[in-house]
Amino acid sequence: MFGLNFFKWKFKPNNSFLIYCHHGSRSFYACTYLLQQGFKEIYNWEGRIDAWLKKLINQF
Repeated sequence: MFGLNFFKWKFKPNNSFLIYCHHGSRSFYACTYLLQQGFKEIYNWEGRIDAWLKKLINQF
């Protein structure tokens, strides 16, 4: 999975992480993978970048 093995040796499992992607599907799978690897505080930004951009554009 796109470099997530990097987390195993770079970060500690007790750190907190906010994972996000453009539409939310990749971040969901990344969060699932990291939780399976023993990371405890993994958060998926449910608003996604796409939703955030749409909200920002609608303000103008």
